[in-house]
Parts: sequence; C-alpha cells; structure tokens
Amino acid sequence: MCTEGMRDMLGLPREVSQPAGGYAKLERSLMSGLPNEVDFALNVFLLMSTEGGRYTLRGVRGTHIIDAMLAYVGINRDDGEH
Repeated sequence: MCTEGMRDMLGLPREVSQPAGGYAKLERSLMSGLPNEVDFALNVFLLMSTEGGRYTLRGVRGTHIIDAMLAYVGINRDDGEH
C-alpha cells in the first residue's frame, strides 16, 4: 500500500480503485502498455476466440477493450472520443 505522499510523487490517484473483474482486468492489461500484460490479454482473447464460439464479448459496454486492441496495433480513433 502506498502512502499519500508516495502516490502524489508517482502521480497516482489518491483514491484506491475497487478490484477489477472480468473484462476490466483484460482492459487494464491492454492499456498498461507493458509487453507481458499486453501479451497476456491478447492470448486470453485468442483462446476465447478459438473455443468454438463458446465465448463472445458480452457486457463490454462502458469499456474500451476494442479501442485498446486497435490502438495496440496502431489504429486510433480520430473522432475525439477516448
């Protein structure tokens, strides 16, 4: 756990977010930009897509998973939306 002074020094938010679940973890992994995290998230999506249609991206409303995947391969939105 970081102290408030340490959070300020590192530029982290003061409030601690709730633990992520489901697609939020994959979204955070993609958006982190860390090679191992991005590889992990993309591998999970690859495994999900090869399960014979058993998995679909349901409940991703409000997340930026698709945008993060596209940004990783160099395709960014140009409509001012984030």
